Amino acid sequence: MINEPYGTVRYYADLFSDIIADAHADDKAAGDTIIEAFKLSLKEWREYYEEGAKEIKRIQAKADDEI
Repeated sequence: MINEPYGTVRYYADLFSDIIADAHADDKAAGDTIIEAFKLSLKEWREYYEEGAKEIKRIQAKADDEI
């Protein structure tokens, strides 16, 4: 359980610690999977925000044309 205020360094450190706890010296694949998952998460969130930005641009252009 995380008892620190949301958004603080300690809050995120505790979240990361929970994930990193799954990495073990006898299972190197677990650590590799954690890194791969982090990279995938970054990629997916970037794509999500890029698509959102495209939609804002589309709406703005429509507003400029119609208003």
